[in-house]
Order: sequence, then structure tokens, then C-alpha cells
Amino acid sequence: MSTEELRTRILLTPDNYLTWMFAMEAKLIGIDAYDIVTGVIACPPDSAADKKKDYTKLDQKAYSKIIDYLSAEVINYSSASLPTSDRHSGYGLWQLLWFLFTTYRNDLKGEIRD
Repeated sequence: MSTEELRTRILLTPDNYLTWMFAMEAKLIGIDAYDIVTGVIACPPDSAADKKKDYTKLDQKAYSKIIDYLSAEVINYSSASLPTSDRHSGYGLWQLLWFLFTTYRNDLKGEIRD
């Protein structure tokens, strides 16, 4: 990652969810994972093993991309809040962040900082 990219990268903090989300949506669209994290495309059944494998790979790629753009305080909070079943899932992490920042927006700011 270049120095310029590090300076202009938008990390999610307790105060900038909408700005971060707008930029992150573009990044997820760029890796063809936006429909996965938003639930538009559901995980294929076990009977479609190849499709499920491709879905899982893209879901994990989305997870990695999202994690790269979280501040340390949001990573700490998310890692403690994300269910074990959603570890390494872009869909699970995206849903958790959406829920936290749209439902508990004002409460979350104080709780993450405490």
C-alpha cells in the first residue's frame, strides 16, 4: 500500500459511518462482493458445492477488505461482538456494522470510546 493511499484511506470510526460506508460500498462493488455483504446474493446450498466455494471465497475477501478499513477501536468492538459463526464472513461483519451504526449510533460512540 502506498503512502498516499494510507493518507487518503477512510477508516471507520465511531463518528464517520456514512462517509465510510459510501467509500466501502465502492470497494466492495469493485471486487464483486457488494451483493454478498448486503444479502442480495445468499449463500448457495451445500448441494451446489462449487458455487458455495466461490461464494465463501468472495465473502472472505469482502471480510478482509472491510477489516482493512476499520479503526483499531472499531476492530476491537467488532471482534468482541461478532458471533463465532460469522468469523471471517464479510456478510456477517457488514450486517453487524450496519446494525451497530444505524441502530445504536449515539450509544455506540460512547461505548466504543470507553
